[in-house]
Amino acid sequence: MRIIVDARKVSGKHYGIGTYIRRLGETCARLSPSDDFVFLGETDRADGKGVPRDATRISGDNVTWEPNSSANYGLRELVSVSWQVRNLAGDVFHAPHYVYPLMLPCPGVVTIHDCIHLRFPQQFPKPGSNLYADRMIRRAVAKSDRVLTVSEATRADLVELVNADPSKIEVIPHGCDPYFLEPVDNLELSKVAEKYNLDRPFLLSVTNIKPHKNLKRLLESFGQLWRDYDDLDLVIAGGDFKQHPE
Repeated sequence: MRIIVDARKVSGKHYGIGTYIRRLGETCARLSPSDDFVFLGETDRADGKGVPRDATRISGDNVTWEPNSSANYGLRELVSVSWQVRNLAGDVFHAPHYVYPLMLPCPGVVTIHDCIHLRFPQQFPKPGSNLYADRMIRRAVAKSDRVLTVSEATRADLVELVNADPSKIEVIPHGCDPYFLEPVDNLELSKVAEKYNLDRPFLLSVTNIKPHKNLKRLLESFGQLWRDYDDLDLVIAGGDFKQHPE
């Protein structure tokens, strides 16, 4: 079976979806050696033989890359991806984001990670962004053969907000990256703790600090927790605090 994956978000500033594509791609290719996996994305070489620098772990005898540099959130991507799936004779297509191509020639699966544009539109003031997300999510749910979500919360949102058929939705939570299961040298831990002045127990939140990440609620909750555990620190990592000094 030939499985085609829209992997254009594997590179650039698509942190969460990029990680999802990388880990899912490398794992599926390894666990299904009898299937062929074709990933569409920005390759290092125009002939399509190269692999994006951010996706070198997606490799194997059953893995190929085909170039597609269509810009996100435009009509061209809806057409170009569908055209490639047809030319590559795909048996199944996977869209790891809610943008679903036009007129797919084969069954398709879409992953919808969240419905924050629909649930919290006030957090996205950019003109047209919420309307675009609403239209694309509704279309993806209607046109795909199967909808994957990463949480029961997103499944419930899809049923409530876009009237999705619950029987069409499959919840598959994120797995744990093997990186976090590797033992860490105590000396290395000591160096990191010293570098960031971590000399007490701490609660770690790894996130950017955009409004929809709900850090305000995290701070409020930690304030309540701190009443009983005043020796605990809150450490926030992964965001550019200069963009949101508040």
